[in-house]
Amino acid sequence: MYVIGTAGHVDHGKSALVKALTGIDPDRLPEEKDRGMTIDLGFAWLTLPDGEEVGIVDVPGHERFIRNMIAGVGGIDFVVLVIAADDGWMPQTEEHLQIINFLGVRHGLVVLTKIDLVRKEWLELVEDDIKAKLEGTFLENAPIVRTSVVTKEGLEKLTSELERSLKLIPPRPDLEKPRLYFDRVFTLAGRGTIVTGTLIDGHLEVGQGVLILPKGRYARIRSLQTHKKEITGAVPGSRVAINLSGIEKEQISRGDMLTLPEFDLSSDFICCRIESVPNTRSLLSHGGNYLVLLGTSEVQGKLLLLEGKRVPPGESGYAVLKLKHKIPCLIGDRFIIRLPSPATTLGGGTVLAIEKQRYSRNRENLLQWLSERFPPDAEKLIVSEVKKRGVASVKVLSKNARLHHREIAETATLLAEDGKLVRLGDLYGDPAHIDEIERQTIDSLQKEHQERPHLPGIKVAEFVSRYRLDASLAEKLLSHFESRGTISRQGAFLKLSEFAPQLTEEQKEIADKLLKSIASSPLANPTREELLKMYPGSFEVLKFLIAHGEVVEFRGGILLTTKDFEEVKKTVLEHLREKGKATAGELRKLLNTSRKYMIPVLEKLDELKITAREGDYRRLRN
Repeated sequence: MYVIGTAGHVDHGKSALVKALTGIDPDRLPEEKDRGMTIDLGFAWLTLPDGEEVGIVDVPGHERFIRNMIAGVGGIDFVVLVIAADDGWMPQTEEHLQIINFLGVRHGLVVLTKIDLVRKEWLELVEDDIKAKLEGTFLENAPIVRTSVVTKEGLEKLTSELERSLKLIPPRPDLEKPRLYFDRVFTLAGRGTIVTGTLIDGHLEVGQGVLILPKGRYARIRSLQTHKKEITGAVPGSRVAINLSGIEKEQISRGDMLTLPEFDLSSDFICCRIESVPNTRSLLSHGGNYLVLLGTSEVQGKLLLLEGKRVPPGESGYAVLKLKHKIPCLIGDRFIIRLPSPATTLGGGTVLAIEKQRYSRNRENLLQWLSERFPPDAEKLIVSEVKKRGVASVKVLSKNARLHHREIAETATLLAEDGKLVRLGDLYGDPAHIDEIERQTIDSLQKEHQERPHLPGIKVAEFVSRYRLDASLAEKLLSHFESRGTISRQGAFLKLSEFAPQLTEEQKEIADKLLKSIASSPLANPTREELLKMYPGSFEVLKFLIAHGEVVEFRGGILLTTKDFEEVKKTVLEHLREKGKATAGELRKLLNTSRKYMIPVLEKLDELKITAREGDYRRLRN
């Protein structure tokens, strides 16, 4: 479904043209009928010859109601630029075209109205002037259709041209991030609160719970209408009236946005690329306070340029907008910047980030980062976002972007295949960031191996703490390093893949003494504390023997050589196989040891899931 918007100077016949095409008078307010001009948005719909139904938003042309005009054209797919034949190109014609261009509308045509009031020769001159004014714009090659609502001339041709042109526009994609900016909020007796707007970026269904931003209020969709017909679901690009339950009219207002509860998309801090209006004396200036119009929202904000003090006419730059209050938006949304007084359109912009960034300390870095995000397509956003975060998931990457999560996931996969990202399971990392972590870890391991060659390396827990990693990310990083063959794990330690711990000659002598003492009287031998007193300087050597599996340590500092522990384990297993179960006392007598040694050994067997305790007894696990 498509939405068409009108644009053009005041009193050039926009509303009359809509009424002639549709039979619906878009001027709904009494003041509009009394004054003969549109002061707020009007709505109608048209069924084309092929049966396609399209919505029409009629916008005001008078300069005092430009903000209403912007609210109307923000969600349209196609513009009809209306120019009266007797007036020709006028100031609001120019301003409306600039606004439409800034908001990213790229399809449209020109309608020359009131042709019954002028001679044919004059029409030729007006058309030549219009073509000259449209050079270099998206309407440069657009059709110009001559019409008269009085004689009905050209109306059938206009309808056919609309049908032909709309077929060339791809339908709006469903990004599964439904958003509807309110352009009207009212109540109906017996129905309650109703809001209207153009649905973008997703679909809605009757019964859904919804979130209203920026106020953060929740409601439920009681019913949906489009073109005064009840529907069960609304698709992207459709004009929708939504009957809400659970919320009062006074709690919401025009400019608010309806979305799903999982999308909290409001911000009072917008990083953006801005563009100045050509041929203007009023320049966008650093530190200036302006009116920002996005969707149907409008808010005052302070403009902070990232380079220079002003944006010259027709040129662009990167900036930060600090807004007086939050507005709902996504990366990729477009907005208009106006001077509040005298009311003047100064330019437009594209949202590039809605999370707060450091401005004063890192202007150059922020400028570089934003320049890498424009235009905000999937590849640019993914690479720049991962570069900033170091590592990110598809969910994080797609959260604030006006892109489908599938497109993000597919693009990220391709970028990883091209080496522009590093894939870490379901995460993606910046290659420079990952390489730096690997380099630092290798440097630390080289130093550790050099200074303590008898130890296996650095504890995994130390690696996790140093880089403030959660367990899942640490595991994925280490698996990545292992796949590259640079770093490997040995139990709870990290080491360089080619490294093998070794003792010095002096330490080997101490190791022999320790092993002899530990093996001298199994289950009656010296404890760890006693050994360290017997052999000063043996602490690191004993750690080495334990880490390399030559010695097994039990609770309370009890030690056994691995060979002796295997013998003890064998004796216990054979006894339990024969007897079925045994108490610690029975096993102590069997092994001719004391409770001091027996209990820690049995606890180790329980820990290894070889035995299981049942009251005072031990039995073999199944």
